[in-house]
Amino acid sequence: MVNRKKLVRRHGTALVESAFALSATLILVIGLLVGALGVFRYQEMAYVARETARYASVHGMQFATNSNGGTAITQDNLITYAKGKCVALDTSRLTVTVTMTVFAPGATTSSVNPPDTTTVNWDTTATNQNHSPYSSWTRTPTGEVTTAANLVTVTVSYPWVPEAFGIGPYNLTSTTVMAMSW
Repeated sequence: MVNRKKLVRRHGTALVESAFALSATLILVIGLLVGALGVFRYQEMAYVARETARYASVHGMQFATNSNGGTAITQDNLITYAKGKCVALDTSRLTVTVTMTVFAPGATTSSVNPPDTTTVNWDTTATNQNHSPYSSWTRTPTGEVTTAANLVTVTVSYPWVPEAFGIGPYNLTSTTVMAMSW
């Protein structure tokens, strides 16, 4: 006859082990979902910044002269446009700023370094060359004048509070620079 060792029963062991494994898996899955929501919100902000910059770049003074009865698009119009592009963001917490980079009068190069360019508020028509898509600058010492495109810069900020874990808020920011046209 074969001697068999008496097996020790461990009642409930599987329950305890699965409690540890399942809780760790649940935390990992929730973390992945929260991270995915953060990436989605950042991508949405980048989309809003791109679309608002595109809209601003083609709605300068030339657009106003040709299509809008001479009325230029204001920064408030652009903020309303940006908020209308949001899908999953709380628009009351969204911050949108719009500026223009124009060539200073008398600039001698098309460099985007000061003092040849200046960044001004979108609504300040006295310094932003009346939303003009182009600036004139002196190209050569002989006084040859040429034009270069002005730039519009849109910055969108959003304070994101992750949906779990009680951390944050994280300030998500996206900036888009686009040449003026039309």
